[in-house]
Amino acid sequence: MRQTFIVWLPVEAYTTSLQVDVFVTHELIHALHYTYRPEFYFTDEHTKNLLGRQVITEGLATWGTMKVMGVDAIKALWADYVSPEFARRWYEQCQHREREMAQRVLSEWQESQKTNECFTMWDESDVTKYRGGYYIGLQVTRRLHQKHNMELRVLLRFEPKSLEELALTVLEEIAANNSA
Repeated sequence: MRQTFIVWLPVEAYTTSLQVDVFVTHELIHALHYTYRPEFYFTDEHTKNLLGRQVITEGLATWGTMKVMGVDAIKALWADYVSPEFARRWYEQCQHREREMAQRVLSEWQESQKTNECFTMWDESDVTKYRGGYYIGLQVTRRLHQKHNMELRVLLRFEPKSLEELALTVLEEIAANNSA
């Protein structure tokens, strides 16, 4: 019997229809992924905060949102939660610091900190402390799709250890030369 996941949504927190469309799609993709591959779901605080798990799952959900909704990366990452100018500047900073972020994720892949700074919204002037983990996860998934022609339905069902190995390889390429 396959375990299924229920999606709880803070609909009262969504102030526009674009936020509903983007963020609900993102959460539904998480539920599909966890249903197909429950190994990616967290069972305690330690597994919840494993950086590698978060990069993979958030990258899949964000890239999947792009594909399902037909939106660009910035919309999949932010919807219209922030101004277009802020989102563009944030994205450009992520691109500029992509190599650094990949190196950091590689060095902390197996770490489970109480809070992974790269998935928080603590310091909007520093993408490594302001949702940069979503960006790097998206780039990993996007590049996996490009390199291996893997569609969303395949990625959501991919065997966890193999997907982790592929993700680490992509991160190593980004960290080495940023031209992967």
